[in-house]
Amino acid sequence: MEETFMDNCVVHVNKPTNTNYSASSRHTTNAKSTANEPIDLSCSGVLIHPSKGLVLTSGIVFTEFVKHRPRIYSQFATKPYRHHWFEPGGTTPKNIRYYSPKDLDFFKVEVGVAKRNHAKTRNSSKTFTVFDAELIVLWKCEDLAEEIQRLFPANDNWHFAEEVPGHDGKPSQRGKTTKTWDDDKHFVEPVGMSSLTKDETVENFVSWMAMLKIKNMDDYVTKIRKPLLHSSSSLHQGDPLYLCGTPFGSMCPSVFLNSVSKGIVTNTSGPGNVMIITDARCMPGSEGGGVYIIPRNGSPRKRRLVGMIVAPLCWKANEWIGLSLACSIKSVLDSLKALVHWDGNSEPIVYEDAIMRGSHMSNIEQSMHGVVLVRVGAVWGSGVILERSEGIIVTCYHVIKNAKKNKVQVRVDHPHQQWLSAEVIFAAGPHSTYDLAFLKLQNSENKTVLHGLPSACMQHYQKGAPVYVVGHALIGPSTTMLPSVTSGVMSKVITIGHQPVMLQSTCAVHSGASGGALVCANTGALLGIISSNSRDTDTGASFPHVNFSIPMTVIQPVLQQYLSNKDSSVFHELSRHDSEVKALWRLEETSNTRRVVEDKSKL
Repeated sequence: MEETFMDNCVVHVNKPTNTNYSASSRHTTNAKSTANEPIDLSCSGVLIHPSKGLVLTSGIVFTEFVKHRPRIYSQFATKPYRHHWFEPGGTTPKNIRYYSPKDLDFFKVEVGVAKRNHAKTRNSSKTFTVFDAELIVLWKCEDLAEEIQRLFPANDNWHFAEEVPGHDGKPSQRGKTTKTWDDDKHFVEPVGMSSLTKDETVENFVSWMAMLKIKNMDDYVTKIRKPLLHSSSSLHQGDPLYLCGTPFGSMCPSVFLNSVSKGIVTNTSGPGNVMIITDARCMPGSEGGGVYIIPRNGSPRKRRLVGMIVAPLCWKANEWIGLSLACSIKSVLDSLKALVHWDGNSEPIVYEDAIMRGSHMSNIEQSMHGVVLVRVGAVWGSGVILERSEGIIVTCYHVIKNAKKNKVQVRVDHPHQQWLSAEVIFAAGPHSTYDLAFLKLQNSENKTVLHGLPSACMQHYQKGAPVYVVGHALIGPSTTMLPSVTSGVMSKVITIGHQPVMLQSTCAVHSGASGGALVCANTGALLGIISSNSRDTDTGASFPHVNFSIPMTVIQPVLQQYLSNKDSSVFHELSRHDSEVKALWRLEETSNTRRVVEDKSKL
């Protein structure tokens, strides 16, 4: 697959030590950087037009060089740049913030482009060629900035890259200095979002992009295929994505250049799905790399560029997130067009829209229709519709434990979003074996539009089987975002007496997903109800990829009894004290648990 990602590259920006440079003018909180200290940063990029040497990349590597606040372009002003590249479509934003090269302190830009296999020689271990480049423009994607501000407010304590402890025990803006870019000439470091300013009064460069132009290109660069573009407006949760970037690109590009990870669309937001959240992992230095979608049964060579990596989404307070944030490539280019003068020789931009979806997609869609948002005051979680004609929903006890007079609010997202009232007909209690509660919708007129999920049987519980988690994780009810979806495998099925009592998966599970659905990717069957992820009791940090669900084989028999006699007391069977099962859910190792626990799953 290496040959199929030739349109990606690594970008290196540095300031030599002998440059006349005012450290006090930089918008950064890194007090250790001085005028005599070299600045060496790297990120990733996409050769958006190889024959013209044009590279799209993240703007974060230029934050160290900004001298003043950005210029603001008005739609009535003369466009400051002239290019014969492509002809834009859509509407022009009224105002756009940007910097020209003269607005930045002196710096040097280099772009590393992968060699084709036939261009490598026995006498050279290098898999890339370094070219000098120039910055054309640094600009802000306003649509992305608005979504980031709306969904990731500062008071939620979001962090877009893993911070490295400094010598003073506080988070440092710069990681450990490691080498090298080329022949040990520079001491450099990978850059992540932690290089951004935390001063809210100056520009935040999360949503800034940069256009570069390579100088003196080799012929093989001009012959690299221009990427096919895909509109993100047709993306749905569960669509498979590939991320290509160069993490830690300053250390050893021959090792890290154009590394690929795979995942799915977890969620989207904003006009035209400007923001893409994915469970495909990326590391610091991948910012600016390409996000690709590959048509079902298609070759990776038919990949389409749908977005650009913005940042690894790492922390929300003490909760480790482990997702990635990307921006729609159409939104990036639409925001650029306001700064560029186009003429009749420009090439039109063509975006593909159609995606051939497989059976997994219909299963995910069905699952999303059956998952609801449950709100009790300021607390929210997820729930799953188990029986639509009766309006029966299962969730976790800890989600509804503070419900007043057993009343909660439920948001149904299909066929349209609406808030409904529900009554708590059973709550397991804080000392119960299983963290469960059952709700009943009170408005019978709306029950006909509900979509319940088919429950799994024992045959579905297979270790290593692909699974999805569907729930309202991370983003609260103040938005209209649909449930998020993460992918993984069933990592373990814990049984007692040949009956499953706990399911473990590798899907990313975050706050808000409690009460959501663990779904079999192959059949769409509801395997279990998300109960919790794991947490370090010393630091409070969570581990979203180690999580636990209550098997539907525990819930289904009791639910059937209730549907037969409408007697909610049958749910008390789920509160029955079982010391062995309770010890398992508390992750307590005892002589009894060692004796009774079985793992009957087969790969």
